[in-house]
Amino acid sequence: MPPIQGRKRAQCMKRVRIRAGVFLGAVVVSCCAWLLFYSHAAVARAAAHVMDEEVERGNFSGAVLVSRGGQILFERAYGDADTGRDIPNTTQTRFLIGSITKSFTAVLVMQFEQRGRLSLADPVCNYLETCPAGWQPIRLQHLLSHSSGIFNITNAPEFESLRGVEQTRAPL
Repeated sequence: MPPIQGRKRAQCMKRVRIRAGVFLGAVVVSCCAWLLFYSHAAVARAAAHVMDEEVERGNFSGAVLVSRGGQILFERAYGDADTGRDIPNTTQTRFLIGSITKSFTAVLVMQFEQRGRLSLADPVCNYLETCPAGWQPIRLQHLLSHSSGIFNITNAPEFESLRGVEQTRAPL
């Protein structure tokens, strides 16, 4: 075989390998995209199924959001926000969640302490723009253990009588 034909054949084979590699890469990317979409759709279907069953049983009224990596996979609202006025929940409904945030806050504070971003011995005034003089001795650990001495409104004698009074969310 003359050398020119051998070179042409090698160049042709190189182009075939490059095209095959590009094609294979496109197939892999397409499959990954399909699997990602399918897994997101599968999560959404599973969440809808579970939530529909719980709502049917009367075990849930509220809003649900499932996300992964910042991408929303499932978002839906169920039941009424106000049963007396027949106002349904939406994904934008704001819920009064009471004390449930205390646990989340405690976990975050402990994680920040583990990472060295704060200390439980830090004064709370380090983290407030304005801080009453009486709060100077209060440390973060006091807030987490509910021993800060800050007034607890639920212990006020008039708290129960004010509980049923309609309140506004307007800023003070």
